[in-house]
Amino acid sequence: MKPTIETFRTVIPLFKFPFAVSHSHRLLCIGSCFAERIGEMLAERKFNILINPSGILFNPLSVAECLNLLTEETEIGEERLFFHEGCWHSFDFHSRFSNPDKKVCLQQMRDALREGREFLRKTDFLLLTLGSNVVYRLKQDGRVAANCHKMPAQSFDRQMLSVDEAAAGLEQALQRVKAIRPDLRCILTVSPVRYLGNDFSENSLSKASLRLVCQRLTEHVGGTFYFPAYEIMTDDLRDYRFYATDRIHPSDEAVAYIWQCLSSVSFSEETVALNRRLEALAAAMRHRPAFPQSEAFVRFRQQWQEELAHLRTEYPMLDFTVEERYFFSDCL
Repeated sequence: MKPTIETFRTVIPLFKFPFAVSHSHRLLCIGSCFAERIGEMLAERKFNILINPSGILFNPLSVAECLNLLTEETEIGEERLFFHEGCWHSFDFHSRFSNPDKKVCLQQMRDALREGREFLRKTDFLLLTLGSNVVYRLKQDGRVAANCHKMPAQSFDRQMLSVDEAAAGLEQALQRVKAIRPDLRCILTVSPVRYLGNDFSENSLSKASLRLVCQRLTEHVGGTFYFPAYEIMTDDLRDYRFYATDRIHPSDEAVAYIWQCLSSVSFSEETVALNRRLEALAAAMRHRPAFPQSEAFVRFRQQWQEELAHLRTEYPMLDFTVEERYFFSDCL
């Protein structure tokens, strides 16, 4: 068969989810740095979203522990904290919660969990992105560290989780979440970011085992679905030009493409249309005029003032406070 342009690329088949995510829903996004990228794109388009209440998480058991903390009512205590290099930390939380003051550190974690618990009670969709199946276990008690906080390597045992252990931990956590929100739907992804901490073979094995974990969960936990972000990156965009300069993270162009794929399976036509308007609004907000008093910029502001008025009327549940401050302010 004679090659054509189409045969030089493999397009991943995408299938619509049996639901549509809209701006009236609440979304809780938990997982790796790729979860943060997608969460930020949702937030920019004014979805009601909470991203990583305990910070970035990479492995399935740390994601499960975050979900467990969000389904508990008891506050975490000082026993979860440890002191290292001038700061208090927790192995269950990202370093953004670390602080030289023990009380401040603990309060920040409690406040984040309180916000997460309140959000979870009304959440419609849970987005989980698994980054790596490699974990670091504390030698002193076998706990899995979500973040090692630059502790000496000899403090941990590094290992690859079995599919059974990773799937069981996440399944139990998801069942606890479903007990609180029976109608909640969960969207699982494997991060397209390459984790090359040890070698390429380990990264391949890790991603393959995470894919098996996701398959197990979609089969055993009702309302759980898989989105192929990893496959889109490795089988559709299989070219280094779609990676950032570190050759590890997807480029902005690749993330935008994966976002478009996610949009096509998750959103209704109305939501996609609204997203386009909000994307244009965000782009207009980034405009910095050389001459704020010029006729061109005055017309530009008037155009967006009118668009804001339409958006406020059509979507009263959305908050346009920041945009109104920008387009109606006389301080530009």
